[in-house]
Amino acid sequence: PPPAKVVQALPEAQLNDSGKRGRQQYLNVCAGCHGGEGEGKPHIAVAMNGNTTLRLQDPRNLLRVIEDGIVEQQFTGFERMQPMPGFAGKLDDEHLT
Repeated sequence: PPPAKVVQALPEAQLNDSGKRGRQQYLNVCAGCHGGEGEGKPHIAVAMNGNTTLRLQDPRNLLRVIEDGIVEQQFTGFERMQPMPGFAGKLDDEHLT
């Protein structure tokens, strides 16, 4: 298979207006758990940096997770990820695009 594309965030100064609004939306809604730079938090939320779901050509999985949330995930030993709330009632289509 071809090598995976590496996607890196643009510096804030290089963002257009839409990118700036998207970044602010991320900071307002997602950064509390996923980190201000997408680094994630152990046992709380996965990192957005390098997350392959964000790079899928079809966004349906990502949108469903954002809208419906995810139940707590239990892993081997004592590892777990906290549940993620759904944002269907809080974010409209404009906020998601």
